[in-house]
Amino acid sequence: MKKLIIAGIIFSILFCASQALAQEDYKMVLKWGSTGSGDGQFRMPYDVAVDPSGNVYVLDTGNIRIQKFTSNGAFITKWGNLGLPTTKLTIDPSGNVYAVDSVNNRIQEFTSNGAFITKWGSYGSGNGQFNYPFGIAIDSLGYVYVTDSRNNRIQKFTSNGAFVTKWASQFQYPYAIAVDPSGYVYVTDSIGHVQKFTSDGIFIKQWGWFYYPSGIAVDSSGNVYVADTFNYCIQKFTSNGVLITRWGTIGHGDGQLQEPFGVAVDHSGNVYVADRGNNRIQKFALLSDSAPPTTTISLSGTQGKNNWYTSNVTVTLDAVDEGTPPCGVDKTYYSLGEFDPNDPTFTKLLYYVYDLNNPPVIQLEGTTTIYYYSVDKDGNREADKSAAINIDKMPPIVSITVTPATIWPPNNKKVSVKIDGSATDAVSGLASKSFTFTDKYNEVTASIADFGQSINVIASRNGKDKDGRTYTISVIAEDNAGWTATSSAEILVPHDMRK
Repeated sequence: MKKLIIAGIIFSILFCASQALAQEDYKMVLKWGSTGSGDGQFRMPYDVAVDPSGNVYVLDTGNIRIQKFTSNGAFITKWGNLGLPTTKLTIDPSGNVYAVDSVNNRIQEFTSNGAFITKWGSYGSGNGQFNYPFGIAIDSLGYVYVTDSRNNRIQKFTSNGAFVTKWASQFQYPYAIAVDPSGYVYVTDSIGHVQKFTSDGIFIKQWGWFYYPSGIAVDSSGNVYVADTFNYCIQKFTSNGVLITRWGTIGHGDGQLQEPFGVAVDHSGNVYVADRGNNRIQKFALLSDSAPPTTTISLSGTQGKNNWYTSNVTVTLDAVDEGTPPCGVDKTYYSLGEFDPNDPTFTKLLYYVYDLNNPPVIQLEGTTTIYYYSVDKDGNREADKSAAINIDKMPPIVSITVTPATIWPPNNKKVSVKIDGSATDAVSGLASKSFTFTDKYNEVTASIADFGQSINVIASRNGKDKDGRTYTISVIAEDNAGWTATSSAEILVPHDMRK
């Protein structure tokens, strides 16, 4: 068991130092306290609690008293009839304060201004007895839960101290305890775990490797906060033990912690930490991300001209959260212009979740418009963006004919030849076409501007030329994507007309 605990401690130290998994950021917004016994001073503050009105109570253990402050740290009152030093305190829904008197093995209850109400408990292992009680919590119904540390059990009482039930688990000195709004109970222990139970003590699960988790709290959403004392940080989890974030490093500066021993959360989500080694209280606020992500698009394929591609195109969407601090991109969505079949108006686009490992590949020729946006983990949605993807995979279709194609007789007279044909591209469109004219004998020249034009050639040939004389007319067409196509036709003045 000792090897296991040591390994867990080493793991938790490394775990707390890393910030790789953090999705939320907390900032120290207020601190108060110094070493001493005056109002607002502390000697080893063991715990902190917040009442329904937002007032803050600090268990000033070394000075054997409780101090009450506003949420901004202004001193209100104090009382010190606690007996021996206490370990933990909590507030009930009515604002009454319960303090654990560990050495005297009892619980004491006070009004919010420190007037004594009642006490219960004595040394022993029977129902309602304690052997060094440590932590205390109260649920929304007013039931009181106490970690009976050296008896390795939890005891549950009414608000007046009447015993209700008890349970033990695989505890080794249970420390702190908290109850969430749904009535689930969370307990830390010296092994370094958090254990979760129903309000009747039925075990649900456990998680974590902490190094002396001396404080625990829950917020109104059921998130769990652990004061990981000798890892000098606060860790925040979902109610099922999934890490959300963590903050704190050892030190004396703002936001640094020296043995954080207690933790509390108010209704606004602000986190108060009893920074025992620094004799102060620090208040942390969650830095909210109000800015949406920014998504950029990049296209991969064979590029032609004029923003046209001549192959399939792979779409890459890269989203970056622009918040301060960023909470992280949750999902990126895209649509290829299809309408949602479940939308009776056929005006809502059908979006898909973008998968980096399986990006969309556009294969259809023509212009495809892709619509896309991203959402961050705080729900901030980027405005829709769009991009046109132009694909043309084929060259133009070109043809040319000449009339007449054969000239006879070779009487050295000029003959008019008409040039017909077509050049089309149904996808990107025709950008240009040009014509060339060549004479086998390099004697005749002609300029051709377009189909439908006629040119003059000479009806002659060299009598020794058994192949006859040819005039060649070619057309070269280019589409807007950069594809080219050529077609040619010949005018022949044969050597003779005999077969």
